[in-house]
Amino acid sequence: MFTGIDAITRSPHVSGEAFFLTESANGLAVSSVQLEPAVETELTRAFAYRLQKAVVEPNDGKAAVPLVSTALERDKLVMEYDDVAIGHLPAEFNEISRVLAFGINAPAPRFDFNQQSLSQVKGVVYLLSDGQGNSVVLYQHKYPVSLHKKTKSSFCSFNGRTLGKVNYDAIDINDTIDVFYYGGKFYTLNLSLLERFYGLEQIINNLAHSATPLILALGILNIAGVAAPGDIFKDMYRDRAFMRRLAMVSKGNIVRQGLNVAQIQGVMANFPIFARTIDLAGGMVNLSTKEQKRNFIRLLNNEASFTALDQTPFLAVEKDSAA
Repeated sequence: MFTGIDAITRSPHVSGEAFFLTESANGLAVSSVQLEPAVETELTRAFAYRLQKAVVEPNDGKAAVPLVSTALERDKLVMEYDDVAIGHLPAEFNEISRVLAFGINAPAPRFDFNQQSLSQVKGVVYLLSDGQGNSVVLYQHKYPVSLHKKTKSSFCSFNGRTLGKVNYDAIDINDTIDVFYYGGKFYTLNLSLLERFYGLEQIINNLAHSATPLILALGILNIAGVAAPGDIFKDMYRDRAFMRRLAMVSKGNIVRQGLNVAQIQGVMANFPIFARTIDLAGGMVNLSTKEQKRNFIRLLNNEASFTALDQTPFLAVEKDSAA
């Protein structure tokens, strides 16, 4: 997989163009950034190498990568952002893909370092091309710590010999790739970032909250004495891995097909972890601890599996299709 990206990074004609994604009262905007030739060479080399190590090599021979909509605990791996299934495409992504439309006849507006502030920069967009019409768009989110604002007392050495006054702000740009756009699809290597800063957390929370009434409707939970059954998972809301799983329950088949205690007992007989952590006292599912809730949701997500060779039971985190 990603053989096209591999070819781009190895091309003797590979080059890069930089853009800033800015956010202000006027909204989001993409501006081109003129680079010194040595800087362009350095950034292009760094991003090409990072693509090889983080994207191309780990996925060599694979037909597909995991989807964000089915992500559970897989972070720092390449995942396809399947926005249709998720029901959310960050506005920033539209701006990132726009750089492919810029050209001689429709150039991007230039970032003016004299008039615009680097504090408005939300991310760096880098267009890597092979000179033959093939390209990949990279995006690196910028945190406030990346910005170094000048003050009246800011000095540094520009030549390694003398100390001079700093007249401009500075920004750090490393080889981190948080999102990339290739072949008409968005991919991410940083799911946590999308949750925190690009609206994905709220989408997951909404799906997770919609799962609770579906689970209650199964009629297998012991809610006697529970003042607010709809809040039965409220103590788990800060557990992001749990919330991803709970969100997947809302889209799964189990809550729609139905589930009874006898079926759960059958699973528990083959999977000791469920036998230890799922309480069926009184003929109902009792969820009094966080561990019980975690494993019950894993059961509802159909994560119980067996190895093909010796039928050893295990919990499948990724659940990628083996068909």
